[in-house]
Amino acid sequence: MLFQECQVLAQPEIDQIVEMALKVLEEEGCVFELESSRKKLKEAGANIHAQNRIRIPADILWDIIAEFQEAYHRPNAIGFMMGQAPLWYDPSKKQNLQGALEIGRKLAKFGQKSPYITAISSGIELPNMEEWLEALPTLTQKPIYLGQVHPESLQELKTVLSDKTSAQAKLQFCISIQASAAFAYKNYDLGLLEWASENNHALYFKSNYRPGLGIPVASVLALQLAETLAGIYYIICLQSKSPVLMTATSLPETMKPDSPDLFDFFNYDLALIQLAHFLGIPVAIPLFPIRSLDFLGATPAALQRMLLMLAKPDQCMDMGVSTNKVFNPMQLLLEHEWISYWRKVTTMPASIEVKMDPFLQDLQMGKFNPKPMIWDGEYFCYDELEFWRKKRMSFTQYLTTQLAQKWQTLEAS
Repeated sequence: MLFQECQVLAQPEIDQIVEMALKVLEEEGCVFELESSRKKLKEAGANIHAQNRIRIPADILWDIIAEFQEAYHRPNAIGFMMGQAPLWYDPSKKQNLQGALEIGRKLAKFGQKSPYITAISSGIELPNMEEWLEALPTLTQKPIYLGQVHPESLQELKTVLSDKTSAQAKLQFCISIQASAAFAYKNYDLGLLEWASENNHALYFKSNYRPGLGIPVASVLALQLAETLAGIYYIICLQSKSPVLMTATSLPETMKPDSPDLFDFFNYDLALIQLAHFLGIPVAIPLFPIRSLDFLGATPAALQRMLLMLAKPDQCMDMGVSTNKVFNPMQLLLEHEWISYWRKVTTMPASIEVKMDPFLQDLQMGKFNPKPMIWDGEYFCYDELEFWRKKRMSFTQYLTTQLAQKWQTLEAS
């Protein structure tokens, strides 16, 4: 498989995907449950149909896309956002634990000090959001990633931030927006959108569609784009200045590192970035977790990061998340090391050729059992090999010694 300058879509394919997305919104539309929302949309030119469904003419959508192209300026460097999960892995006790405010404080301080991290999080879901919000102004001035906000959490947010003179009122959040059902924004979804828009918080639109459901990748991209454009259209109707990003789908927990579908995910990520760049819509890509240091566990994660550096999304998400349910601070430190290497890279290959089949065939026959270091391999082409030679240690040694020491220092601070 050849990734030539990360251009996986030809221009006619991009045009077709955009045309499909606009056709979906013009002919099928999107449900907006709130009557007040539908009224705003109608005033902006949308057509109201039965069952709370609105349809948006293609020419209006092109005007919205043009607004984005005019207003948005792509950053010079990729931003990195810390992730969040229900549990966190304690490297000292070697077990998964519930969230604790003190751990959230330490992770936030680390994110504040990092020159690469553009949005921080508590890492884990905390039992008391109010305490976390009260602590944040003393920990960071960076935007705070909250992920998907549940109704009870939104009420806590509104309560704490209601005092416009407080330090908390100046906080900026990054909030994941996903319609309750495909092309259907329920009352709560719209309430969250309106609150976030009114306060100019960043909105990360996440689609209900994902690759791997038997739907062609081009169709998935068209449906994701259509859902995102419906949300953007409403934001424009609200005259909001909230930053908006289109978010890619995360790698499913059930997908194994040696799955043939993995390369479909590589192509999907690259195609979404290319599509978003063409339309001028900012895009965020979740990082594949580095689940292990063996060849099949680590190489896909390293390859994805290589491709992202070539394709240049606006943000990479989920730093520190090792699975959908666990935040691992060692993973956060590992990702941080990786970013620092990339900032030192001076040469990049024009294309990457990946041949996994021989490895997989030998593995099935029991002949292939190497454990190379995570960043080894002819197609990675960075300066890391020289970096490790200077360190005089293997990647595994580095992970188990220096990163562990860094975490202990952070934990003791």
